[in-house]
Amino acid sequence: MPFKEPEELLRDLQSEDPSRVTEALAGLAHSLDSFGWEISLPSLSLDVLAPLGAKPSRQVQENFFSLVTGYLEFDPPLTDEARVVLLVGLCLRYADPYIALQTALWLKGRGLPLVAQALNELARHGLKGPAAVRGAQLLFSSLLDGSAEVRRLTVAALRDLPESASYEQVRSYVRPQLEAGEQLT
Repeated sequence: MPFKEPEELLRDLQSEDPSRVTEALAGLAHSLDSFGWEISLPSLSLDVLAPLGAKPSRQVQENFFSLVTGYLEFDPPLTDEARVVLLVGLCLRYADPYIALQTALWLKGRGLPLVAQALNELARHGLKGPAAVRGAQLLFSSLLDGSAEVRRLTVAALRDLPESASYEQVRSYVRPQLEAGEQLT
């Protein structure tokens, strides 16, 4: 991967040109993962992925995930809470199974408060469209495979989801994972 100056990477990231955005995300993620090298960047948003269409490649999503979870030189800095909002949004927008699993693992590793925030975000966000429903199914399913405390929080969140056809699809999807005594009604 050819080296680019920080200013050029930033211009590429903000260019709205799909190939330049893809290359900038890859370059930043590679520099972070391989060298621990970071430049000061404006905080990321999901809008940076918009030029890449309805379904960016898994690699692009992995690069975005890597930056959201590991990049420290955002200006202003990304709080853990902001990272949760971005990751839940990524899961709901693109419904990639690997990204949902990685998000669940990251959340579980960060502790119960962030798991609880993600669960609240899933309920607050609303599920607009099939990708959001599928993303919520995948993320809830992955969170159910957590520790007893994570599982308890996840079951409670499923129980407390708003009544809607979309959220009922989520409940139906995870129902086979429930153990005896875990009721969603």
